[in-house]
Amino acid sequence: NNICASSRNSLILNFLSLLYPLAPHISSELLEATLGERFFGKWPEVDERYILDKTYELVIQINGKKKATKIVDFNITKEQAVSFAEELLPEIVIEDSKKIIFVENKLVNFVI
Repeated sequence: NNICASSRNSLILNFLSLLYPLAPHISSELLEATLGERFFGKWPEVDERYILDKTYELVIQINGKKKATKIVDFNITKEQAVSFAEELLPEIVIEDSKKIIFVENKLVNFVI
């Protein structure tokens, strides 16, 4: 029976701690009324490994118009982005480009 009470208390505590950012006053009152506790305690720490995606969609543009996309790893270099663009769009002649605009983790744009 203690296991059930402990499990129930844990469930109530978890629910109220999730409700707290949306309705802090009522969840605080419910916590005190049901479990006799006054404060929720410390919030869990965020583990960035599980949040940050390791890839992104590189947008390849010519004169500001989207021509292709490719899923690539984060933090690729400008040279790598240009290489991917050459693979996907063989009609791009790098030497003919007036300017190559590279926005890290976002896009590469060839101004022709």
